Amino acid sequence: EVEKEEQKEYLDIIVKEANRVNKIIQELLHFTKPKSSKPSSVNLNKLLDELVHLEQASEGAEEVRFLRHYDPSLPSVKADESQLKQVFLNLIKNAREAVHEKGTIELSTRLVTGYQLKVEEGKVARMIQIDIHDDGCGMSEETLSNLFAPFYTTKKAGTGLGLAISHRIITEHQGFIQVQSQQDKGTTFSVFLRAIS
Repeated sequence: EVEKEEQKEYLDIIVKEANRVNKIIQELLHFTKPKSSKPSSVNLNKLLDELVHLEQASEGAEEVRFLRHYDPSLPSVKADESQLKQVFLNLIKNAREAVHEKGTIELSTRLVTGYQLKVEEGKVARMIQIDIHDDGCGMSEETLSNLFAPFYTTKKAGTGLGLAISHRIITEHQGFIQVQSQQDKGTTFSVFLRAIS
């Protein structure tokens, strides 16, 4: 309804900024008051495949190579599937941004013997390791030390809540995340989750 071109430009900026603020508030609300969890049996290989297909179809991903190394005998995990999708989509998107429009992202799954989780007296649960590796720009020591801190970000349009929320979700699923990164050599996020025995 606005006729003046200059006013249209200002209104466009206002709408974009209002949407950006709304996104930050939604993420903040999710961080402080998480949704109730609905655990079910989740096939991680299938979940990762769905997310890779989704990311491959996104703009600018045409020349990014996705390599998948899945353990075909991988047991399922008991988890909230939508929450795990949020975590792994965030990690895959971060990897794609790190390699820009060209590069390689490797996803692998395996059952590990080095980590076991005590679940009851005398009983332990096996752990599954999911690695997401990119050959992108890597991270500085400062970035690594602040990685899961809320509101810390190196992105121009980032909120600094994506990894903080991901970390909380994995912790609530009795798992943990490890990160290895070298500048100009790439980054590997390793997520460890409890396998269904």
